[in-house]
Amino acid sequence: MADRPTYEELEERLKELERQTCDYGQIKQEWLKLSHAVEQSPSAIIITDHDGFIEYVNPKFTEISGYTSEEASGMNADDLGEQPNEEKQQMWDVIKSGGVWQGEFYNKKKTVTVIGSGPRFRPSEMKKT
Repeated sequence: MADRPTYEELEERLKELERQTCDYGQIKQEWLKLSHAVEQSPSAIIITDHDGFIEYVNPKFTEISGYTSEEASGMNADDLGEQPNEEKQQMWDVIKSGGVWQGEFYNKKKTVTVIGSGPRFRPSEMKKT
């Protein structure tokens, strides 16, 4: 017969589960707070993968650009606008290295009107396999 855990061992395991549950609740609250901040941001926020393909845009982006989040998802950030070559290279260097790029970006609206804005591009940390 296998050794059964002692009462003290079971009690310690229960305490550990309670700590993990508490940590999860705190993490979830922080995630919700950050999520709301991104959703309500007065700035356009674009999250891309390391190759610049859009994974997420916030409501301000959709308001400014005219693209829905579904339309923007999967587009390459390059398809959204134009920049001088030097600035464009710097943006791509930052995105491909996993950094956060912020700067002026001349977007093409869905209707092809060119607008100036300052979105933040952030590659996601999750890598697709």
